[in-house]
Amino acid sequence: MSLSGACNPDSPPVMQEPKTGFIAVVGLSEDDPVWNVLAATALRQRETLEGIEVKPAAPRRRSASAQIQLLKDLYSRRMLGLCIEPADPEELVAPLEELRSKGVVVVTLLRPVPAKLPFFHSGADELAVGRALADAIDQVLDGKGIIAVVDDEGRHDQRTNRYLGFHGRIGAYPGIRVLRELDCNGIPQVARRIMSEYMQRYPRLEGWVATHDWPIRGLPSKERLLPEGCRLVTFGPIPEYWPRIADGSCPTMVGVNYSLVAEYAIRMCRAAIKGEPSSMGTYLSPPIVVTQENLNEFKATWMRWAERPPGASIGATRLPDHGGP
Repeated sequence: MSLSGACNPDSPPVMQEPKTGFIAVVGLSEDDPVWNVLAATALRQRETLEGIEVKPAAPRRRSASAQIQLLKDLYSRRMLGLCIEPADPEELVAPLEELRSKGVVVVTLLRPVPAKLPFFHSGADELAVGRALADAIDQVLDGKGIIAVVDDEGRHDQRTNRYLGFHGRIGAYPGIRVLRELDCNGIPQVARRIMSEYMQRYPRLEGWVATHDWPIRGLPSKERLLPEGCRLVTFGPIPEYWPRIADGSCPTMVGVNYSLVAEYAIRMCRAAIKGEPSSMGTYLSPPIVVTQENLNEFKATWMRWAERPPGASIGATRLPDHGGP
């Protein structure tokens, strides 16, 4: 009696059927400049996915409810993976856990989600970002000056690490004196108001560090935030802020390699979908420091990041916005 082919060492190996389906890549909103980089990078990774599709999608407006509805619209049994930059990490916990329970591999982008069982994550090395902000203000002020800091008191885990990184490093610069730390609650209008009021009290203040871009978020590019001679250092060198770097009002901004963030997210997603052994559950991009001197080089880099592969269309995959605040 002969053995079955599956047990016969002379028979050809049994090949697993390649998985077919798609990885959804979800951004904050259609008009978010970082979204263009994340989506374009994900599309460029298609050739590594062996037949798995990539579907970039973003709601028209930034809100957790719009993202949640978009996930409902995207989901089908063909969804193998999801890479998402959550608009509100706390609000997205339950929807993402539900997708994971259905067998979808979930990778969070830039903002980790506080689930009991962590998701795969690709984002910034926030401790290093905080240290880079401290280095930057020291360089901008040539090693001596009085500054104030705008934060949101660590209401998000990622910015807690950024804050700790800044404070762990700023002590290395004895010529930089932190006069006051101000809480803006993560609200741009509040950040601008408290900075204006504080400048009136201390007009000789020489610099500000904002651990995120709240002070200039939504501020018209030609509108000055600070008086001449006072400099801002903050996070997020997106295109709309490039004029502020160029004119010296915000001469240094700290960012990350958003293209690598998306690339590593797709890599993690692919490995998990295919059941490949991998020691990587988290990728943290080191900071990129953008100054007046390297701004043109960074602009060219950004254009490469946002370049879509031939024939790819991000717009064709956008789904209807179902509302939200």
